[in-house]
Amino acid sequence: MKDWKTTPWKFILVNFVIGTVTAMIIYPAVDFIISLMRKTTFTYTVSDHVVSPLIFGICYGVINYFINGRKKDK
Repeated sequence: MKDWKTTPWKFILVNFVIGTVTAMIIYPAVDFIISLMRKTTFTYTVSDHVVSPLIFGICYGVINYFINGRKKDK
């Protein structure tokens, strides 16, 4: 059976999910802490706290494949 690291699309998909979930947890938490320090109100918006981590996850998955995944192919 093939390992998930040997097929490029599975490697990118796994890294996309890991990057997206991590960004969806960390980004709003950091934004909330910054709003507490600035004494402003924290507003959860879809474009900032959902779409931005999705874009980050896609970029993270592709970049991580080109950095780490292609080294294992050689």
